[in-house]
Formats: sequence, C-alpha cells, structure tokens
Amino acid sequence: MKFNFALGALALTIAGACAAQDVYPSRPITLVVPFPPASTTDVAVRAVSQKLADALGKPVIIENRPGANGQIGNTHVARSKPDGYTLLAGSAATMTVGAAFAKNLPYNVEKDFAPISLIGVIAPMLVVNKSSSAQTVDDLVRMAKAAPGKLNYGVSSQTSRLLGEIFKASTGARVMDVSYKGPAEVAMDLLAGRIDISFEAPGAVMPHIRAGTLKALAVMGTQRSSVLPNVPTVREAGYKDLELEGFIGVVAPAGTPPAILEKLSAAMRSAVAVREVSAQLETIGMEPRASTPAQFTEKIASDFTRLSAVIKAAGIERQ
Repeated sequence: MKFNFALGALALTIAGACAAQDVYPSRPITLVVPFPPASTTDVAVRAVSQKLADALGKPVIIENRPGANGQIGNTHVARSKPDGYTLLAGSAATMTVGAAFAKNLPYNVEKDFAPISLIGVIAPMLVVNKSSSAQTVDDLVRMAKAAPGKLNYGVSSQTSRLLGEIFKASTGARVMDVSYKGPAEVAMDLLAGRIDISFEAPGAVMPHIRAGTLKALAVMGTQRSSVLPNVPTVREAGYKDLELEGFIGVVAPAGTPPAILEKLSAAMRSAVAVREVSAQLETIGMEPRASTPAQFTEKIASDFTRLSAVIKAAGIERQ
C-alpha cells in the first residue's frame, strides 16, 4: 500500500508539473522591436504593451534590436524558439515593402513567421499644395496627362517610391520623382511649391493639412481617416488600384502552436480596443485595427505579392 501510495503521489506530482507547463503564459514575454526607441513601430508597440500584459496576466518586455533596416531584430525572432515567449513587432517596412525591395534576406517572411494580429494601419495620403488647381484625384490625373513629365512627387522612402510607381501604372499619368532624405523635407518642398504631389504618411503632412496650407485629395487606405473624415479614399475617388496601407502588428516564430497564437491575438484585440490605447495610436497617424491571425497572414501575403510585382514591372533594382 505504501508503495502504491508513493507511486500515486509521484504521478500526481508529474501531472501537476505538466499541467503547469501547459499553462501559457507562465513567464514574461519578450516583444522585439527591430527599430530604435521612439520610432513609429516602437511607439505603437509600447502603446499596447501594458494592456496586452494585463490581458495575458504576465509582463510584456519591449526589447529594441535595431539595425540593417530591421533585419537584425527580425532574424533574431525568426530563429527563436516557437513557444510564444519571443515575439516580433512586424511592420510593412520590414515584412512587405522592405522585403519586396530586399535582394537577399536571412529569413523568409512568409515561411519563418506566424502572424498574430495587427495593431493598426498607416494609410498614406495623396496631398498637393493648397494653391493647386486640383480639387480631386481626377483633376490631378487630368493635369498630369495634359503635361507629361511636368508634375513631380517627393520620394522619402521605399513606400513613397512604390506609391509613385503605382500611381503611374494605374492612371497612365507620367510624373517625375524627386528624392529626399525624409518626409519632413518632402512636406517643406510641397509647401514651397517646389514639388507638386506627395504620397506620405499622415504624421508628415497632417499639421499642414489642418492648417490649410496643404490639401489632401484622398486617403490611400481602405477606410477614411478618423481625423479627416471628409477626405475620400482612393477607392471612393474611383482609383481602387491606388490603395496601399502600411501596418504595424505582432508576429511569432513559425511553428508557434495555434492555441498560443489565438490566445495572443485575442489579447491583442482586447488591448487595441481600449480607448486609451486607440487615442495614443491616433496621435502618430495610425488607425487602430486589430485582426485575427488569418487576416494578418492574408494581408502580408497579398501586399508582398503585389509590391514585388510593382517593383519588377517598374524595373527597380532590388538591393
């Protein structure tokens, strides 16, 4: 009897230990940001991290691993154990636009990561100077076609370059690109009338739009901006092929158990829904938008395929 009792006690101990191991999360989670502190991705992730921790019942530790256009942080997570304790802040800059431009990445975006949820999207805006005679996208296209090569647009990033190529391909208008170091310089030259068009994220142009010195013709996302509700989307303006949204979300290493992905996604959706969090995201020009793992997976795949095709068609050399 003593022997059987001991065996029973041992079995209960082992079962209890296994059960404890099965509870996720049982320790802090590390969320890697592949960009420096105070970057847009960093700010967005920190806005949701505490509410995410509250929903999961364990701390969420932000770890910045910047470098090589996000490749250092991405590579670290791609090679991490797929147990749900090392996650990555994935953005369009590294997972769609950046990946489409890259010639040789040390990871495969579609095969090495398991999407969890979006945090939000950043929809670029098609903007002109307030003195421009263009009041609509139609007006701008007619102007550009009437004077091929005369109008120009600012390029401050891979994204704005792609948007210019998409604009040319989808409208048949010939506009010229002018390179800049950053979006602030684009906005300044648009204000001064030295360039005619910009395809920039809201953060760079919103203050000038609100001041009335720049004019937004359309939002290039799938939904109207919550802060500029009177500005139509490009789809509403009749140019659905101009749609392109940047995004920030969270992914895990490929092979992470589906149950863990679902639990993380539910917690993320809960965190993003908090008004305090949404308000913080809106201050950086982001539209709060959580998602299921399947929805996020589809967005990454479709955007990557589309942008790769644009780069190939435009003859842009991948680097």
